[in-house]
Amino acid sequence: MDEGLQVLFITDSEAELLSVLQVLHSGGLHPSLWEWVNTAESLHQAINIRFWNVIISSYGVSKLNVLTSLAVIERSQFNIPLIVISDVAGERLAVEIIKAGAFDYLLKSELALLPDIVHQATKQVKGCLQSPSDASVEKANYRSIYKNAVQGIYQSTPDGQYLIANQALAELYGYGSPEALISQLNQNKHLIYVVPEQRARFEQIVAKQGYIFGFEAEIYRQDGTTLWVSESGRLVLDEQGHPSYYEGVVCDISDRKRLDAVRRLSTARTKAFFEQAAVGLVESNMQTGQLTLVNPYFCKMLG
Repeated sequence: MDEGLQVLFITDSEAELLSVLQVLHSGGLHPSLWEWVNTAESLHQAINIRFWNVIISSYGVSKLNVLTSLAVIERSQFNIPLIVISDVAGERLAVEIIKAGAFDYLLKSELALLPDIVHQATKQVKGCLQSPSDASVEKANYRSIYKNAVQGIYQSTPDGQYLIANQALAELYGYGSPEALISQLNQNKHLIYVVPEQRARFEQIVAKQGYIFGFEAEIYRQDGTTLWVSESGRLVLDEQGHPSYYEGVVCDISDRKRLDAVRRLSTARTKAFFEQAAVGLVESNMQTGQLTLVNPYFCKMLG
């Protein structure tokens, strides 16, 4: 009953995420795709780049409360059920969360019920599609999102052959169209990374854990210039459990990398000035008065 199940998790605890996945597996649900987010921005991005059957949220996510999550989902105009998992007991709280738009509110002590609730939630959403034309509209909406997303999106085979790419990825890599990107990079798949070993590292991480998050690498654009990107994705398995393809999202982080470099240079210059200054310089704890750092000239002054 989990054919094609795609689950988005809202949590800031990897341990909690893995425990929920284990409960789903124990209940006969084996998501073909899952991802986890913990901010309103990342939730918005995840909803707007791919289809999700259900969203499972922890109640106590530090940077994203349940009401904000529900607001983000509502603004997306996609009918995605949200199931909340909490260790906070209380009928009043549960009623308030459900009134706000959540599909269900489940205590961690009742986690064994989650597979049945997920099944009910996905079944209810399917029932909302009254006709084949409704389903066609839903699919058209997601195709539009894929085409017009501001993030680069792709699918590629495990050996690096691009299957599909959107316009944002083509522009990021300096190509006029997704077709041009696919054609050229499939012929020169090992030339995209400035450090070729990065491809092997990417594959090792995905093979080990099934997904990758925030993988940073410097790549070549079509014109030979370079930029830094952050890539997040996962390995999608076929019905027999064999690797089928990678699916991922790519973002340009060149500006952040340049800022980091400026900060490192500033720190290095400050350190060099401190160590080479021809005056005694010290750093002390304002509360205790104890010296925490002294420069060489200060030591020379004291003999």
